[in-house]
Amino acid sequence: MAEERRIEKVMMADYASSIVRESDYVYFITYIGIDVAGFSDFRNKLVDVGVECKVMKNSFIGLGLGNSDIDLPDGFNLTGDTAVVFGQGDPCPSAKVIKEFGKTHECISFKAAVVDGSLVSAQQAQAVADLPSKEVLQAQLLGIMLAPAQDLLNLLNQSVAQFVDVIKAYQDKLEKES
Repeated sequence: MAEERRIEKVMMADYASSIVRESDYVYFITYIGIDVAGFSDFRNKLVDVGVECKVMKNSFIGLGLGNSDIDLPDGFNLTGDTAVVFGQGDPCPSAKVIKEFGKTHECISFKAAVVDGSLVSAQQAQAVADLPSKEVLQAQLLGIMLAPAQDLLNLLNQSVAQFVDVIKAYQDKLEKES
């Protein structure tokens, strides 16, 4: 029976490692004090944005982080109750759900996160929730990149229009003289 537990621990550690390796982002959150109905509501809100939430032992999470390529600060250790929220793609929508749910349920809050392969603090994870979505950021960046070209086009159009106006005025002058 002791060997069965050992195999189970190995499997859970491997599962935690796969979550960290295969997910684009992982949020570690605390949930102490929330009732079952509240936590179910929280999970449903996360499912609505396409992410998963699992409650795991800190030791398994630590093994998962340790088996990854993520640089951990000396002495990094998760304590207390920990749920793992993870998914693919844009990390902002799930961070927004955690932050918004935390406003009405103070027991839900960030502990740390892994975003784009880097461990970030609770404050940095909170900041991700304040960012616009990835699509909005891409559109803003595209607008910034295209602005100089648009300005050049406007300048050229303006110059051409002014040149045409001068030619037209000259033509009108010639017609009046003749």
